[in-house]
Amino acid sequence: MRVKNKIGKLLIGTALVSSMLFGCEVEPDKAIVVTTPGSETNQEHQKPVVGIVAGELESDATISIGQDGIVRVVYALKNQTEQEMELVFPSGLKADYIVYDETGKQVKQFSEDKMFTMAIETMILKQGEDLVYTFEIEGLGKGKYTIKLFLNVADTPAEIVKEFTIE
Repeated sequence: MRVKNKIGKLLIGTALVSSMLFGCEVEPDKAIVVTTPGSETNQEHQKPVVGIVAGELESDATISIGQDGIVRVVYALKNQTEQEMELVFPSGLKADYIVYDETGKQVKQFSEDKMFTMAIETMILKQGEDLVYTFEIEGLGKGKYTIKLFLNVADTPAEIVKEFTIE
């Protein structure tokens, strides 16, 4: 029993080392540098780390306010893991937002007065692949707001909160 266990560990270890050495390619300008512990200022001990480093679904949002008063939001997600991610949406609603005023009161939600298909949909997001949703929000007056953007999937943290001001 111990021999099988050791062989299994050896095979898994070999597979991990092989995938780390040969599995990923990174463009030179995308490589990052990590220093070994205790030598943060010593340039001789730096070595490049290749591959996807963050290991999570990264989210970001860009907000712009047009001359017409419409708030345009671009909600971008990127698979920063070393494997494909399976996103299971319980309905046709893929992404949603909630806008709060400066007192914390909810003033808008994308999904509030809309209907969506009630079909489960699965999407595969490959390593390094982006997923982008755009929203246009009308009817907000002057003031400070907070927007919370999120995917409509269970067990996938991709929420982001941003503040913006309409003058």
